[in-house]
Order: sequence, then structure tokens, then C-alpha cells
Amino acid sequence: MYALHCGPLPVGTFAVMPSTGLPGQDQLRIELSGASANDDGQQLADLINEFSTIRCPQSLGEFRQLFKDLQTPAGPLARFVFVQSQLTTTDEGAEIRAWLRAWPDSRYAEIRNELRSAVDSLPDARITFAGEPFPAMVCSPELSAAAAHLRGVLGAHAVTVQHAAFPFNGEDFALFVQRVPGAMFILGVANPDAGHNGIPHSPDFAADEHAIGVGVRSMAGVSVKPNQPPFVNSNICP
Repeated sequence: MYALHCGPLPVGTFAVMPSTGLPGQDQLRIELSGASANDDGQQLADLINEFSTIRCPQSLGEFRQLFKDLQTPAGPLARFVFVQSQLTTTDEGAEIRAWLRAWPDSRYAEIRNELRSAVDSLPDARITFAGEPFPAMVCSPELSAAAAHLRGVLGAHAVTVQHAAFPFNGEDFALFVQRVPGAMFILGVANPDAGHNGIPHSPDFAADEHAIGVGVRSMAGVSVKPNQPPFVNSNICP
């Protein structure tokens, strides 16, 4: 099974993610009561935030460094935790809601144990988790090897390999690849010269629609049987 997702790569290029992909997510809620609820809530919120090993890029330079790290084997993103939390305090008590993305998935159990220990040390605090953590999307290395076909069609420099998971987004395709071997490819849709940033979910998202033909023809070529001639030809780029 293959999936194709647009991304802020140059139009006409791809990225593949063998043995990696996108992180899952865990969600938790902590309720506190009693006279020290607000102070205890702040301390717990600080503790949760300290689990975060990365932050969202704040500048173009930081974005460029992030994409460099994604392409670095055993680099800074080989293991990470990204945390978002919200502390609400009232006269009656306090509440913390937190969302965590981690890689690898085994990190979630470790974090849960540490948080339970911290909360159990407070007499008027209770922690609950929203079921089991949502799983990471891990792409099949065998299916990701279709990158060789894409390079043969689009050129040697048209396909980059991501060796780490992009930390800030998840993907429900993760549930599919738990049942059927699968891989997701990232299709470049960015064209800064034409004002297309290619960043999914951004308020000013714009895509170069020339990428549609590239994606359709390339994935059709990936899908044919190995003993058939490739559907794609070398003239698909505008």
C-alpha cells in the first residue's frame, strides 16, 4: 500500500522515509484540588514541558536546519519528544492538558511511568490518559525502495531520503500500515518563485498544480509490476 502526501519540497521532487515516517501521539489530563492545587499544577506543567527535547522552528534558518536533521542518519531527531501543554487554574483547583509526540513509540510508556510517579506523590491529584497512544507511522523499507524507480525517471537528485520522523505531525495512515505493509512518499509542491510555499495546513498554503501530473504519473509507474515497462516517461516535468 502506498500513500502520497504533498510537502514543501520543490515541485517535481519526492522524499521517501524508509523505516521511519511520522510520530504517534499521547494525550493526558491531570486534575488537582486542595489549597496547593495552583502551585502543584504549575510544578507539574513545568515537569511535563521539560520532557520536550525540541521546539517548533521560529525562523527560516531553523526550518532549514530541521530539514537537514531529517536527512541525517542517527542525527538529532533519532529520538525526540515534543510536548504541548495547557494549564488552567481556578479558585477550586487546576487542570493540565498535554499532548506529546515521541519517537520511538517505546518512549510513551517511559513518560507515562514518570508522570504517574510525580502525580502519585501529590495527595489531591489525578492523572488520566486518553487510551493507548496513537501509533507512529513507520514506512516499509522494502516499499520505500521504489525511490530507485523515481530517480530513474526524474533524475538522481529528484528524491531525498528522510532518516528521521518529522516531529510535529501525525498521520492516520499509521493505522493502515499496521495491517498491510505500506510506505508514504512526500510529493514536492513548493514553487517560491510563483508564491507557492507548499506547507500543508499553513494559513497561506499554496501548491504548484504542476505537481499533480508528476505525482499521478510517478505513482502509476511505482505501482506497475516489476516485469512491465514503466508507465512514467522522462518528460513529465513541465
